[in-house]
Amino acid sequence: MTVLLPFEIIVHVLDLATQLHPSYANDFSLVSKDTQLRVERLMYKDLFILDRPDNLSRRIPETAQFGLILETLESRPAEFAATYVRNIMLMNDVPWFRAAVLLAKCTGLRNLSYWPCHYSPQEAWSLPCSKTLRCLGISADAFCGLAVNKVIFPELEQLYLDTFYP
Repeated sequence: MTVLLPFEIIVHVLDLATQLHPSYANDFSLVSKDTQLRVERLMYKDLFILDRPDNLSRRIPETAQFGLILETLESRPAEFAATYVRNIMLMNDVPWFRAAVLLAKCTGLRNLSYWPCHYSPQEAWSLPCSKTLRCLGISADAFCGLAVNKVIFPELEQLYLDTFYP
């Protein structure tokens, strides 16, 4: 006997399974075309690029992980990253020129944490997602670079500034 569940229950179970077991999210996305987009929305909602270049965290090194994320987002329709990526945390000295490529795709961001350890005042700072950001965590030097370029944050509700001293 085949039991058919209402679509809303299937979606709820899929969302819950993806959130509780993110390591299986890729497997869940292979179930069908309908589930693929649903699961990918959850998979790419939060991007945390925290891995240390010396690989102390025993994960993919930051540079490889960053490249894989960009490659994946480039393989999706142009509006995918703008629509579904909501939170990004970049740490461990991701250079601005690399971060800018990712942020240019994710124009619908709500929360961004970016803590570059080495900031150069000569770098051209802009933030394509600045119109939608509600929370920004950034180094004080990098924030000054944004201020110099007159980047405006009309929706910003929280700002976290910090200064790193090597």
